[in-house]
Amino acid sequence: MIKTAENSVPFKPDFERIDATFITKHWDFRHDFDTFSFHKPFANTLINALTLHLPHIPPESWPERLAKSGAFINGVQSHCDHILPSSARLEYYEPRYDYRNPELFFPSFDPDCICYEDEFLLVYVKPAKLPCVPGREQQYFNLRFYLEQYVGRPIHMPSRLDMSTCGLVPVSKHPIMHDPLQQIFQKRRIAKVYRLNTDQTPEWREMEVVSRITKHPSHPVLRWSNPDEGKEARTLFTVLRKRGPAGTLIEAKPITGRTHQIRVHAHSLGLPIIGDNFYRGTTASTLHLACFQLSFIHPLSHEQITIEIPQRLRPDWLGE
Repeated sequence: MIKTAENSVPFKPDFERIDATFITKHWDFRHDFDTFSFHKPFANTLINALTLHLPHIPPESWPERLAKSGAFINGVQSHCDHILPSSARLEYYEPRYDYRNPELFFPSFDPDCICYEDEFLLVYVKPAKLPCVPGREQQYFNLRFYLEQYVGRPIHMPSRLDMSTCGLVPVSKHPIMHDPLQQIFQKRRIAKVYRLNTDQTPEWREMEVVSRITKHPSHPVLRWSNPDEGKEARTLFTVLRKRGPAGTLIEAKPITGRTHQIRVHAHSLGLPIIGDNFYRGTTASTLHLACFQLSFIHPLSHEQITIEIPQRLRPDWLGE
């Protein structure tokens, strides 16, 4: 069966739930020295200005907060208490976790999560709640930083998983592999298989979803199926296990690689993924979506490689 965007389930975002999903609160404001002239010389430094604009944050905490990043002056990151220009755009990403102990919030590096490695590349099983790359919020707790510390040189990550998605992430660890690995993704020479859990039960066993996916008009992070805009996206869905205590287990094979493609297409089928706060999935502590299997020809050895998440590293919701 084939389902298109024209007969998809309408998407109505829950903005309060979406906002609560982000691990930081983004503050963005204009600081004009003349406007706050009655505070002279109080408001002429970054810390003083942040204290003025964000009075709920203890002033004594700012030196440590800035040292761990998340503050920007006119788009430039600041790690210390700078003197401000007469007019400046200030941004701060306020952590919703304990800023003093971020290592207790983010998953740590575990060499046991490397499920394939040779001289040129490796595949890591990324846990949920770990970013793949540094962000404006923080730069040290992410898979790229971990792996570059492990390898001892810059790596290349041709494809990423959302922070909330777990599963297989291939990276090249040697410069000679960077471009060849990138090419197998760009030319779609790698087969990716995802698994997801939903608390709904479809009437079909197999379904192909074909639609165009574009940015949602009401939120910069969200995507949606729109028959008139965006890039074509195709996903093949197969039911592996009908609804039980752990939900309905479904295999998803993305033929294309659009942002949030599987999550958008699952919602369009009336099968929102458990734990998907963006697309109205049933509330859960984690998103029940995993990149389960990768299959590709090794760019240098030309051997066929097929890798699945090892049993020891599979989340509980995947079952046996």
